[in-house]
Amino acid sequence: MRKRRWDKAPEPIFCDIPGIDEQTTVLFHSFFRAIRLHHQLMFKLMSEKDFYPGQSACLLVIANYPGITQRELAERLSKAAPTVAVMLQKMEAAGLIVRKNDDQDRRLIRVFLTDRGKALYDELNAVLAHFIKITFGKMSSKQQLELSSLLELFCGFAAEEL
Repeated sequence: MRKRRWDKAPEPIFCDIPGIDEQTTVLFHSFFRAIRLHHQLMFKLMSEKDFYPGQSACLLVIANYPGITQRELAERLSKAAPTVAVMLQKMEAAGLIVRKNDDQDRRLIRVFLTDRGKALYDELNAVLAHFIKITFGKMSSKQQLELSSLLELFCGFAAEEL
């Protein structure tokens, strides 16, 4: 089997960060590498099914929150409203979503999946299930709990600073 660039740990990108001990720097490098590999693998799996990653996230949110407003969707995706508007235009042109004015407040536009969008959502869930099985699914229950706990701790520290 051919070796790929991600098959082995590369030399650390971040070395000798002033004021940071070596162990913390190594941890930071490992975390950075995990994020990068997560992104690359997800992109690879999505690309194999001709999914556009940004639209995939949008599709997931709309499926889980039918009738979500464009503004709420932008907030959930952490994207600028104009970026989401362009994504929705493309998804609407592809027949994946419909936008409807709210019955009570005509200023609000609500977003729903079409039957075609729902079918694509089912395919997307199959890709996500595969991704989870080949990554997190290979960990023991104890490892999953430990990682989840550590990631929650990390998220808490990061959120405090936002």
